[in-house]
Amino acid sequence: MEVQEKGMETEKQHLAVTQQLIQQEMNRLLRELGLMKQEIVDYRKYLTEEVPQKQYHMMNVGSEVKENQYTQTYQRIMELSTMYYAPYFGMICFQEEGESLEESYYIGKRGLTQNGDPLILDWRTPAASLFYQQHLGVMSFRAPGGEIQVDLKKRRQYIIKDGELKGMFDSELDIKDDILQMVLSGSSGDRLKEVIATIQKEQDDLIRAPLSENVLLDGVAGSGKTTIILHRVAYLLYNFRSKLKDNILILGPNQIFMEYISQVLPDLGETEGTYQRTLRRLAEEVLELTEPIMSAGEYFERLMHGQDEAWRQSVYERADIRYRKTLDQAQEAYEQEQRLTEDLVFQEKLILSAEEANALFDKTYHNMPYNKRVRRIKRLINSRLADVRNRYVRKMQKEYQQKIQKAKASGHGDLANRLRYEGNEKLYQFMREMYEYRVFLRDVFPVPQIEGWYRERLRKGDTEPWIEEDLWAMLYLAARFQGKGLFPVRHLVVDEAQDVSALGMSALFRVTGTESLTVVGDIRQKIKGREYPSLMDEWKKAMPVAMRKQTKPYELRTSYRSTRQIMEYAMAGLEDTLRCPVQTVERPGEPVQEWHANFREQEMTPLLQEGIAWLRAQKMERIAILTENMEQARFIADCLGIEAEVVTGEKKKNTTGKIPVMPVYFAKGLEYDGVIAVDTMQDSLTHYVLCTRALHRLIHIQIQ
Repeated sequence: MEVQEKGMETEKQHLAVTQQLIQQEMNRLLRELGLMKQEIVDYRKYLTEEVPQKQYHMMNVGSEVKENQYTQTYQRIMELSTMYYAPYFGMICFQEEGESLEESYYIGKRGLTQNGDPLILDWRTPAASLFYQQHLGVMSFRAPGGEIQVDLKKRRQYIIKDGELKGMFDSELDIKDDILQMVLSGSSGDRLKEVIATIQKEQDDLIRAPLSENVLLDGVAGSGKTTIILHRVAYLLYNFRSKLKDNILILGPNQIFMEYISQVLPDLGETEGTYQRTLRRLAEEVLELTEPIMSAGEYFERLMHGQDEAWRQSVYERADIRYRKTLDQAQEAYEQEQRLTEDLVFQEKLILSAEEANALFDKTYHNMPYNKRVRRIKRLINSRLADVRNRYVRKMQKEYQQKIQKAKASGHGDLANRLRYEGNEKLYQFMREMYEYRVFLRDVFPVPQIEGWYRERLRKGDTEPWIEEDLWAMLYLAARFQGKGLFPVRHLVVDEAQDVSALGMSALFRVTGTESLTVVGDIRQKIKGREYPSLMDEWKKAMPVAMRKQTKPYELRTSYRSTRQIMEYAMAGLEDTLRCPVQTVERPGEPVQEWHANFREQEMTPLLQEGIAWLRAQKMERIAILTENMEQARFIADCLGIEAEVVTGEKKKNTTGKIPVMPVYFAKGLEYDGVIAVDTMQDSLTHYVLCTRALHRLIHIQIQ
């Protein structure tokens, strides 16, 4: 349509018309839904009462199709009901190269058409990418048919709340953007709702990176890493669903993350197409674990603050990509142990010679994983045993049938009965011996149970609960023994990659069989220790050669979470090698409150109370107290009494209304309006994570 300069009233009228069209579409779909429901009821009655049992299954397919249509229609009605109150958040106006007319389109979380013409573009469409550019003028966007050159004339943002237009801006989208400022200045509880409208160009470039390109992102705290990966998932499913086949695995660090994405993805228009797993759950599914896994709290306390240096070093060794060689050697040694040294013979019949078996194992099937080779060889053994059995049975039946017939012909009925009994006894004895031989064959080329095998071979029979590094190792071994794709996915997404071991990434490639991935992390948030060999340090070693060539490293150095004062304070606490130039969105902030205290109740209690009172006076809605470890958290909660609550697990939701007090490893990925960070400053990475959880106000209490 032709572009006109629209004032507020004109835009309000356009919103009203759009809402009217949405309401009309909802009414139409509701009528269809009613008809579908009645049709489904009638069809079910027909199936139950008139369709023969033999045809029921085939005819029921039609019922399933109708029910799927019903579900899809219902979901669309739900989408439209949400759209009604905020149909769009932006508008673009551009002139395509070679065209004389300008075009304008509204941009929303979901699309809307009328008679085939787009009224609202879904934010994931190629043309909608123009909205996220930081300048007007000549540019291009990637369409299915190739690059399209355009001249972007206008970019408009809208503030629509509860179905009413509250404001609009004509501006370029940059870190000084008015709506971005407004959103970032709000409470942490409201930020998610507006995130699509405030995506920055550097973030959008990552979200819309080609499917053929693997994304590896190192971003500072608050740069929107988790937001990026979830929007990228929604973007990929929207544009490449047929290629991905609704098969994306999102691997998150804990249940907190899982709760977060379960809220975000539906808001982005995607309710299907992803598997959402923590490492613990993935390992339990693939490995069918029977032994206990160490709790996250105990694991991090021992790793970060424990006194057992030997245990800590063993964790680092199991995380290192070089541990892969140890696992490979153990698996290869096991294979060698299983080679046949003697021929397999049953009742003087050669079933499989040692020479043939080992040739099959080492040459014919050498490209197959161990378990598959074993299955092939055992299938051959069983086939040859079956041949021996069939020949014996036929021979016995023929021999005794002749004897029995001869005895009957000569009038010796008793002899015929004895011969029949004798034949059955010989056959029974033969089958018993074959059964015993098959039992013996179970120990030939045995397939190990990974959990027990790993405990015996690599952990030397210790009784420690499994830790993350053990799970990675066992997943890697399972894929070595069983083959790639035990949990097949088309695209792999990994968050908090700085705490994923290099070996873990190698295991993921084998277990999933993926050739497409998005990985994000922050090397400055590596709370497992500087020496921990993470994916972020050794990604080239962890990835197959082919994937390295198509992997593009990115960096994000703009923090949208914390104020400039908070980010500068957090970054200043890092070693020089970890510091980097950081941009922030200019918005009102306060200097960080830096206090000192001895870690005693008589000093900490009034200081904490003063800090909470100050944050509340600053209108901070969501407040948290964050510590280095669980011991500090429990002590602080005791100081505050009923006003505070220790977070001891991974549940995000705080339904008590009390101030949460938690150690740093439970706070990762979270954000609060105001934070009281309590630490000894002995570890700069921990300090950085604690400080960067704060959006607007930060109190740092350094304890002696």
